[in-house]
Amino acid sequence: MQLGEESTSVGALVAIEVTPMHQMTSGKMAAQCAHAAQLAWESPQMPPALRQAWARDGYRVRVLLPGPQEWAGGLRPVSVLDAGLTELGGPTETARAFW
Repeated sequence: MQLGEESTSVGALVAIEVTPMHQMTSGKMAAQCAHAAQLAWESPQMPPALRQAWARDGYRVRVLLPGPQEWAGGLRPVSVLDAGLTELGGPTETARAFW
């Protein structure tokens, strides 16, 4: 992507929010986002037509960084709970997905 170009995540069918409550390394954050995307794909709450459209769209996601108040008030169909075996104490909610 070059300066001034629109992000390829614009118009993505699935969004992933990352917790503002805990700091993570970029690798940990990437893993939590991937886990949220996987759980979104497997979610019985995702309509089959949306799942098919997401596959046709190349499984693009947009990653959002909500503030603490937004995070505290947000309920989403998918929630990732980290067990706490690496960077964070567990269980810790690290990411959420919605569509």
